[in-house]
Amino acid sequence: MKTINILAIITFTLSILTNCDKIEPPYIEGCANCCGENNSTQPIKRILIEEFTGHKCSNCPNGTRILEGLKEIYCDHLVIVACHPTNQDFTAPNDFGPLSTDFRKEECTQIGNEFGFWGFPSALINRKNIDNNYFLFTSEWSETIDNLIFDSNGNKLTPDLEIDINYQINNIDTKELNIDVSLNYINQLDSNYNLVVLITEDNIISGQYDGDQLIENYVHNHIYRAAINGAWGENIGENLNFNYPNFTFNTKHNLNWNEQWDNLDNCAIVAYVYDITTNEVIQSFERKINIID
Repeated sequence: MKTINILAIITFTLSILTNCDKIEPPYIEGCANCCGENNSTQPIKRILIEEFTGHKCSNCPNGTRILEGLKEIYCDHLVIVACHPTNQDFTAPNDFGPLSTDFRKEECTQIGNEFGFWGFPSALINRKNIDNNYFLFTSEWSETIDNLIFDSNGNKLTPDLEIDINYQINNIDTKELNIDVSLNYINQLDSNYNLVVLITEDNIISGQYDGDQLIENYVHNHIYRAAINGAWGENIGENLNFNYPNFTFNTKHNLNWNEQWDNLDNCAIVAYVYDITTNEVIQSFERKINIID
């Protein structure tokens, strides 16, 4: 790794019965030049992290804390989406009580099945295949992210394209949005690509097991709330080298829209482009929704 030293060995226990891995937070030294800012005059690579987690997984909060630490280091280089698949006991809601919130999304189940989900906590990092595994354990996250942002000489890599998102709130009560996604191709792209747009939500107060404790007022962030154009998005063509094609989505007529919202002002629009041949994400972007704008 170019700039980060792990000062403590991360240990874990893989249990076939629980499928929920015990982890310890890493202790990480400072990283010079790691933080990426969206308002920079230079385009930055943004890494999509799809964190698979569950509110009944007692070891998942440590995974989340690791991601929060990495977010502090890499800043806008990281776009985080917290995924709760529908086919896991650790994500199932109770009928009542602090664990009754249903975070599950069928799109997360499809993504997990496609890439060989094996247990909590784990994550897809740009859907990069590392040693025949897409889902990576927490001890692999930092190095994988670093290798996607920096070259072997420690210089930041330039992305192949830039993504920008703009939106208009048509109706606050019904959560109707117009979403406009713009792509600026920096380099010639020689494969076939899809664009995916989705909604995430922060600051959802609900129950979560953390170690041997049930935290009734746990703060859940980056929750995958709604797929705007499906789990796999839509094709944007092959061998692209033109600038600023726009894709507009109106959530009013979208069948994947989720009506369960705590606060639209806590939501964000996430867009990413991936190579449908390799499955690897080549760029992502996140735009926070501000109802005051």
